[in-house]
Amino acid sequence: MEINLKTQWNKLNSLFRVAIILFLFLFSQFTVIWSQTITFSENSLTIKKAFAEIEKQTDMSVDYDESVLNIHKKIELGTGNKNLDETLNQILQGTNCSYVIKNNHIVISAENKKQEKESLVVTGTITDEHGEPIIGANVMERGTTNGCISDIDGNYSLSVKGNSVLLFSYIGYISKEIAVNNQKMINVRLMEDTQKLEEVVVVGYGVQKKVNLTGAVSVVKGEEMTKRPVTNATSMLQGQVPGLRVVNGSGQSGNNKVSLRVRGQGTYSDAGSDPLVLINGVPGDLSNLDPNAIESISVLKDAASAAVYGARAANGVVLVTTKTGINKKTSISYSGNFAIYSPTRMLNVVTNSVDYMNLWNEAKANSGISSGLYPQDIIDQYKNAKPGDPEYPNYDWLGEHIHSTFSHNHNVAVSGGSDKMSYNVSMYYADENGTMDGHGYKKYNFTADLQSQITKWMKFGSYVGFMRGDRKRPYEGGTDGSFTSIFAQAPTYAPQRSDGSWVYKAYPWESNNKNVIALVGNDALRKNTSYDVNAQAWLTIDIVKGLSWHTKGAVRMIAEREKEWRPLVKLYNYHSGEYMNELDVGAKGLNSNDYHTFYTYLYSYLKYDVSTKDQNHNFGLQLGYSQETNDYDWLKGYRKDFPFPLTEIDAGSKELQEAEGNLEQWSLMGIFGRFNYNYKERYLFEANFRYDGSSRINPDDRWGIFPSFSAGWRMTEEQFMQDLHWSWLNSLKIRASWGQLGNQNIGIYLIRQSWKMRETIHLIILLCRPVMHKPSMQTGI
Repeated sequence: MEINLKTQWNKLNSLFRVAIILFLFLFSQFTVIWSQTITFSENSLTIKKAFAEIEKQTDMSVDYDESVLNIHKKIELGTGNKNLDETLNQILQGTNCSYVIKNNHIVISAENKKQEKESLVVTGTITDEHGEPIIGANVMERGTTNGCISDIDGNYSLSVKGNSVLLFSYIGYISKEIAVNNQKMINVRLMEDTQKLEEVVVVGYGVQKKVNLTGAVSVVKGEEMTKRPVTNATSMLQGQVPGLRVVNGSGQSGNNKVSLRVRGQGTYSDAGSDPLVLINGVPGDLSNLDPNAIESISVLKDAASAAVYGARAANGVVLVTTKTGINKKTSISYSGNFAIYSPTRMLNVVTNSVDYMNLWNEAKANSGISSGLYPQDIIDQYKNAKPGDPEYPNYDWLGEHIHSTFSHNHNVAVSGGSDKMSYNVSMYYADENGTMDGHGYKKYNFTADLQSQITKWMKFGSYVGFMRGDRKRPYEGGTDGSFTSIFAQAPTYAPQRSDGSWVYKAYPWESNNKNVIALVGNDALRKNTSYDVNAQAWLTIDIVKGLSWHTKGAVRMIAEREKEWRPLVKLYNYHSGEYMNELDVGAKGLNSNDYHTFYTYLYSYLKYDVSTKDQNHNFGLQLGYSQETNDYDWLKGYRKDFPFPLTEIDAGSKELQEAEGNLEQWSLMGIFGRFNYNYKERYLFEANFRYDGSSRINPDDRWGIFPSFSAGWRMTEEQFMQDLHWSWLNSLKIRASWGQLGNQNIGIYLIRQSWKMRETIHLIILLCRPVMHKPSMQTGI
């Protein structure tokens, strides 16, 4: 008995010793952890940066959930040494979070430990808006990879934490998040995402569901464009549409030379590569629009989508849709933008006169030239002059006349309506000052859209867009533009003497360009006032169910008056005041030019949409006709001598005057059509055609047909794709297309030029061989 008790005591003693050793080991480990010190170099920093420092200074990682901890919150930790426990408690103070250390991991979690530790099984049924079960819906515990899918009856079962949030999702439905809050049963009803399924895109002569498109069409919303503080709506497209290149050819105020290229260079000829721009279906200038009046822009990038425009679509089509009214109470909105524009980069030129003169002499000496040097006494005069002495300046031509400038634009819109009508009226004003003196642009817009449901089967609408633009800039001349001239000046003189006379240079040997400041001061500017009026009216009649007739007529009038005043301006020596030269303004006098465009457009089409009773087979058929005419004329007048600076042609002398003008006309007529078919909106097919005749083309080859075919397969509508349960994939479509396009923009009267050229050739042949040939134009253009 004694031996047995002794044996048991020895066993207990051994176990006790092992326990003591294990406790001491664990205590030493925790002591090592807690005794680690953290040092921060910054007093104020974010929680995220504090965690990064802990990981850097220890061998542990910090794990956290951003949904329960704001890691971007700034905290004050001080810059002294602190142990790990003190540091973590200070970081998590006031965050309702705590931490535990597991295997070199510092785990941050919410303080609601009771719910976190208690897991429960949540069950339920997922149905659609009609109560039908949804098979294969995704159920995920937010912030984790824990999830499941619903079975054939829409039922699901998932073990989660009591305070977690469940995310329910399915392709084509609006996702929903629900907090568990220790609930054991959660039934969910998901609603169809009709906005995505029914979202329509403006295409040629109509709209289509976005999901059913088989052509390459990109859409950008107007609200995305107006986030950019620019006055030119064309520039707003930069970086917004894949495959659309936007290049601003000039930084001058009001210079609308912004080029659009759809999928690169389309046409390598004089026909140009600009896409066809249509505003509410009528050709227009995007840069003349009020950016705030744009609802959306669709870019047709391939032949399948653009073939319906035939002979004008070789370089793509840009469809602009303006805002319409809403059937609600009247609403008034205002938006404004105020900006300061500065030169991106300035040239580093010499503005110190002494340095300039020494460098001038050095350059001459290095070139072996001994004439035209600055004498030392002149250099000393500038060197010894008091700062700010107007007689011996250090004039900074670039800094004084290229500078930051203030610009602003404003928009006021009024919209509203009732069940029978809607309206949208907006006004826009932009004042864009140039960063160089003498440049400026002001733009005025008025837009009005009115729609009226006259009867249940008839709807009428109208649109009027008005634009006025006032632009000014100095006389450029050939290659010596205003920018080149303004920095090709010496700092030894200012542009104007103290008596107000304009300066040519300070010394005869100096090399300079024209005095641009004198151009601006004498109003020797080119001024353009342009008007653009786009008036449209349309009528839609629902004949029977699915069959409608749409007709639109439009008139566009463009007028521009350009005046360029070139007065006689005498220039004097900066120091002596002696007359030296006249200001280079080109041919002196006044140029007054008028340009007018009158454009008419009419198109009409029938559209028929029909589906089988089960909605599986859907057909669309469209057939239409269009015609357009364009008259462009210009008149230019010039008079040289003016007794006083009145910038009107009639104020000048008739002794030396010029006048010229011209008229150009063209017309286009076409028939177009479209056929659509889809099976369950899964398998898609579309065919388009246009048969165009242009007055620009040889009569023997005047008419041409432009067809296109396209097909698409919405793979995400297939059951095998839905069985994959890829929540990250919303839509997958494979499409293919083929088509032909044309470009009628080859000049107006090339046929006559071709006839004259061929007639001349035949006359030369007659001198060589006595064979008669009748002139022919079968080759076309």
